[in-house]
This record gives sequence, C-alpha cells and structure tokens, in this order.
Amino acid sequence: MAIDPGVDAIICSNRYGSYRWEAKALCIDHKIGLFTIRTFMGAIRKNGDEFLNYLLQEEKSSRLSCLKSLVGKASVPLGFQLYIFGSYLR
Repeated sequence: MAIDPGVDAIICSNRYGSYRWEAKALCIDHKIGLFTIRTFMGAIRKNGDEFLNYLLQEEKSSRLSCLKSLVGKASVPLGFQLYIFGSYLR
C-alpha cells in the first residue's frame, strides 16, 4: 500500500507459493484482494465482497466440512440449537 495506494489486488503467481491467512484478513480489511493465480482467475469477474472473499469450490467444501466437524463435537445442551453467524471466509 505504501508503494501503490491504488492497489486493489495482489496475486501470488508462483504456483507453489501461498500466503498466510493473516495477510488475507489484512488485505480484506483494506479492500485489497489477495489471491493465488488460480483463485484470481475465478475472482476476476466478481465485485465487492464476492471479489475479496472468493474461494475455489474445494476450499469452500473443506471449510464447511471443518465447521460441520467442530459443530458435531460441540456439546450443546438439550433444547438448544447452534447457529454460526459471520463470514466463514474470514
């Protein structure tokens, strides 16, 4: 951001490279998309939060599976229901 305040996307183009989720969260907070080349190709036609939060289908499935596993292990008292709010992407 110091080098180019107008930046709206950062792409990690090394197919073996990645980024930390803390970096993704920081970029989202500053309305900057942080992507691998593969996710950028899927996000390129999106706008706003859909652009910033774009995930590949297998990433979405993996996160949902992890959440379902955590919910399954949670001890919820009888008569109560568990709801998850917010963005599971962040």
